[in-house]
Amino acid sequence: MKTSETQTGLISALFAARQVFPVIAKTKEGQSGNRRFFYSPLEDIKAATEPALTANGLMLTQGTDGHNLVTRLDHISGEWRESTMPVNAEHANMQSYGIEITYRRRYAYNLMLGIVTEDDTDGDGARGRKRGVDLTKDRNANGTEKLPGGAVNVSRMAFEALQPDIQNNFRKIAPQVAAAIPDVVKAIDIMEIAMDNWPDEDRNELKKGLWFLLDSATRTAISKEQKK
Repeated sequence: MKTSETQTGLISALFAARQVFPVIAKTKEGQSGNRRFFYSPLEDIKAATEPALTANGLMLTQGTDGHNLVTRLDHISGEWRESTMPVNAEHANMQSYGIEITYRRRYAYNLMLGIVTEDDTDGDGARGRKRGVDLTKDRNANGTEKLPGGAVNVSRMAFEALQPDIQNNFRKIAPQVAAAIPDVVKAIDIMEIAMDNWPDEDRNELKKGLWFLLDSATRTAISKEQKK
């Protein structure tokens, strides 16, 4: 994520806006494998949050730059923060492209404002979820190797939103985490140290991205340890 040199005014304004965000109803139904879930469509999220943003001198805009979705939050002080998320350029038709853009706009919008409106689709069942996106063996718009399958889930989105150097580093770290099992504490330490290398990035998003690369057995072992 890119930001202006200072963030004090923007952060204060965003904090104030978040205090008055209403509960956003989940009015749309989706499916992840055999699991159905409800989520809030982007138009409802914007309608619920834009009044508070405007009242606090904030404006959130989104647009495409080549094969990237750019989400920018501006404050009346001139402070800003901006995120870039690659968008797959290869689709069977415009409908599948539109579906992906809509999903990523909603994800990036929520991420920028730090709000959660959608049921987590981070489980293994989400790997079977299809959105009409035509993924191939080539490369993503940010230059990294495309991931297998056509799944769209929270961890995958977080991983693909990371900078290429972070992605490449996490590809090396994930096998080390798995190899540390059954010493789960050591595995967690490896993850934490890896994330410490990127102090300017959102740690929760780093964790989601790294989590995506871990196999189900490693995830289960770590989850059990963290629940103790």
